[in-house]
Amino acid sequence: MKIQFKKKIDQCEYEAKLVAKKFDLSKPFFCFDKEGKKYTTEAFSKFLINLNSESTFIIGGTYGISQSLKLKSSEIISLSDMEFSHEVFRIMVLEQFYRVSCVINNHPFQQIEE
Repeated sequence: MKIQFKKKIDQCEYEAKLVAKKFDLSKPFFCFDKEGKKYTTEAFSKFLINLNSESTFIIGGTYGISQSLKLKSSEIISLSDMEFSHEVFRIMVLEQFYRVSCVINNHPFQQIEE
């Protein structure tokens, strides 16, 4: 059974409730949104290293992430000013985590100019 929503905001709030049931939001969690803070790969690597704790990263659905969830998040992160489907965006986030692991392990794949 598919749930029908009258407003986009209703769907976002419903999805936020599902996220809250699935994840422990008392621990640090981060939302991806185009209005968030932008990082270079090197800065994102340092950010992740400094977290030093288990964290959750949330990618919104078709209409993004609810405002209530964004307000509760530890930080809002942006990878681009453009909008992407959440399926494509998951791949982009995985790529950034891979690049971070390359930076941490001095892998030649990620060459950062100084």
